[in-house]
Amino acid sequence: MPIYLLFINNFATVLTILLLFHLFHT
Repeated sequence: MPIYLLFINNFATVLTILLLFHLFHT
């Protein structure tokens, strides 16, 4: 598995968590 693929996957996971946190915090 390439490093950039892991980085993109991690970035997408963090964005999803932040989005969910923002939605549930309102």
